[in-house]
Formats: sequence, C-alpha cells, structure tokens
Amino acid sequence: MIEVEGVSKRFGGFTAIRDCSLSVPAGSITGLVGPNGAGKTTLFNIVGGALAPSGGRVRFQGRDVTGLRPFELARLGLVRTFQIPQEFSTLTVLENLMIPPPGQIGARLWAAWTRWDAVQRQEAEIAAEALEALEFLGLSHLSQERAGRLSGGQKKLLELGRAMMSGAKTVLLDEPAAGVNRTLLKTLSARLAQMRAEMGYSFFLIEHDMNLVAELCDSVYVMANGGVLAQGSMAELRRDRRVLEAYLGERGAAAPEAAS
Repeated sequence: MIEVEGVSKRFGGFTAIRDCSLSVPAGSITGLVGPNGAGKTTLFNIVGGALAPSGGRVRFQGRDVTGLRPFELARLGLVRTFQIPQEFSTLTVLENLMIPPPGQIGARLWAAWTRWDAVQRQEAEIAAEALEALEFLGLSHLSQERAGRLSGGQKKLLELGRAMMSGAKTVLLDEPAAGVNRTLLKTLSARLAQMRAEMGYSFFLIEHDMNLVAELCDSVYVMANGGVLAQGSMAELRRDRRVLEAYLGERGAAAPEAAS
C-alpha cells in the first residue's frame, strides 16, 4: 500500500503541489488524472523517489519512505515505468529483461572469477524466467531483437516486463497508453488486469486515456492546480461538476469522457 500524506513541493517561489493526500490500496489499480499542469508528474516523481517533497510524508507498506531514492524503493518492492520508455537500446529484448533481477552473483567482479559455475547456473535460470515473461507479454518472437528497434507499444510492454523481472509487486505507470496503437493497448490493458488479478500486483498510474482509466481503475484521483480535487470511480467523477469544470477550463469543450 502507498500512502501520501499532506505532500507539497516548491521550486523556488513556485508551489507545484500543495497538501496532497491519497492512498493506493494493495492489490488495486488506482488512477491519477487531471489537466496539463495539475501537478501529476511532480507527485508521481515524489512517490517514485525522483524528487524529495518540501513537506509531507510518503509511506509504502507502512514504512516511511520519504526521500528514498528509486533504487532504494526498488529494493522494497516499488518500481516505475516511464512515459518515454528507457530501454537499453543496443541490448536485445531478452538481455533487457535479464538486467533487473536483484542479487545476481555475476554482478560482483570477484564472484564472476571464483564462482563461474554458479554465475552460469543463475544466468540460465534468469533467462528462462525472462523468456516466460516475454511469452506472457507476447514479445517472445522478439527476444533477440535490439530493444531500440521496437515500436512504442512494444517498448511499453518491455518496460512492464522489466518491472516484472525486478521482483517488485507495486508499479508506478507513467502514461502507459502514450504512443501505443490500439491493438497493443488492448494487450497491455489485458496484461495489467491479469497481473493484478492473478499475480497480486498493485498499480498506480497517470493516464490521459479516460477509456483505459475507466476500464482498469478501481479508484481515480483527480488533480487540479496542484492539489487533489476529487476521488472516486470514473462513473462518479464524470458526474462531478468540479471535475468537469477543471477539464473544461483546460480543454475547452472536452470533458473527461472525451479526453485522451
């Protein structure tokens, strides 16, 4: 579970977010939406450890993790993906998935010299697990392709695979639908739902595709002007005048039903 308690962030004299509180229950898919400039990315970066808050606390599984860096959060089981995928472009798809697992013997130089048999056994086990993840994601036919040659949607699936291989069960998803064609988006959506239902994952996602949010999310938070404006199901939020006004102010005639 993620708990954000009264978090604020100032950049010089500018307050990007103020007194934000929300929760992401274990086993849920929780959405974060709002007009451009609402503060979503800043809040996401604080939860993910890329930024330290100016005030307030972040808790993960009951532990105060305020100010911990991304690699420290990953060790605790919290990782993120990015709106623009951050793949290792010159490595193969399979190699990209073999990097995240923690505790690799071969990462220690001395062990790589003195425990070569153990290193090889572990790498074979990790490769087998990575191939299973690629099969699950529908990318097994691309296992030997350079990751930089994948399409935008395939790179999003690859990032999801890397999150799976990290061993973390809580994932922050930064606009997973951005740059993804409709066919691959259906695959991505199905896999996220399956990971939550069958594998015990929890997801916290920023997204502008309201149809995807409505399809996946149990609960949705709406941000506007640096604060949390409303929270509820998409059906409830689509009837909330405050939410409609926030989107109308940003998008002219576009209400959340039509936002993408």
